[in-house]
Amino acid sequence: MNICVSIESTVTGSNIIKNNCFYNTYSSDVINYKGKMYTVGDANGKLIDFKNNIGSNPLFYKDQYTIQSDSPCKDTGETLPDVTEDYRKLKRPQDSDYDMGAMEYGGVMK
Repeated sequence: MNICVSIESTVTGSNIIKNNCFYNTYSSDVINYKGKMYTVGDANGKLIDFKNNIGSNPLFYKDQYTIQSDSPCKDTGETLPDVTEDYRKLKRPQDSDYDMGAMEYGGVMK
């Protein structure tokens, strides 16, 4: 059993998972939703809405979560006005469009 998403019991309101890259996950993988296990296929659209996610290889640099220039995550993220920096504190977006995932491609750290 592979748990690919866990939502704690303190979460309220709608649950939307977006702008993520799920690589090597399958519809039979499990979501822990408030202590109960569901397959991704069973939860999608019922308990959780998956929006603007991709399932292909993100082309990370070796042993890092930064993306390469030809990554399918580059310039495919949804514009999130409240998210102005990535995980490394780089300005978002680095060019005209947001990148999907925790880190923008390129840039100079603050």
